[in-house]
Amino acid sequence: MVSCNISFHMEKNVILTHDAKEEYLNIRRLVYFYTMQMQKHHLIDEIVIDNTPAMVNPFYGRVEKGSAYVVEYARGVPAMIYSNLGAWEIPAAKLCRGYLNDYKALQNNVDRDLGQMEIQPMIKNRMDMIGPRYMITQMPWLKKDQTLPLEFKPQTILASDNMVGSEAESAYVKELCRYVDHYFRAVGHPEIIGAKVDATKAPVSKEAAPKKRTCMIMGQMKHLLKTHGTTKD
Repeated sequence: MVSCNISFHMEKNVILTHDAKEEYLNIRRLVYFYTMQMQKHHLIDEIVIDNTPAMVNPFYGRVEKGSAYVVEYARGVPAMIYSNLGAWEIPAAKLCRGYLNDYKALQNNVDRDLGQMEIQPMIKNRMDMIGPRYMITQMPWLKKDQTLPLEFKPQTILASDNMVGSEAESAYVKELCRYVDHYFRAVGHPEIIGAKVDATKAPVSKEAAPKKRTCMIMGQMKHLLKTHGTTKD
């Protein structure tokens, strides 16, 4: 984790906790790390990163505060990262195509660099296959004296929990995304954000109609047109 004093204006009634900031900074780094590994092992053609609030599923993959970082796989690649706000999707996972050896090489690399430990094998049911799930025990960007929580604490969503997916929580997630975007721009790593270039087009100015031009025909030219201009061959 990198400590950095960020001057950031937040919306009223939204207070970001230190733990939430640190958690999502790491999740953003993980999304970038996994995506780069997918490209490195020829599973995607180009980098695809979307870190907008729309990538958060508040009804799935929620964990309690202080839980270990957990990544869930789909189609053989990391697809989402659990958090106490829900599952943060990795959009590049849906675009992966490649040979079996490429998938194996990806798995070997992320297991080594993130110290991934399988905590739940793939689950097969009538509808789909879920998992496997891995706990992340180390991160290359952390300091040597920094440790990660190593207990998976899934969060049970109760029917009476009106906070999950509410407007207030959505506003919190949106503000958290704004903070983290601001942070990575400030420290010189905008590539981690993955935000698309603003597609807003500049207003198109209407071209002025061409000026009408008049031609003054005088002298011999006028006489020539008068005598031959209407003559048919």
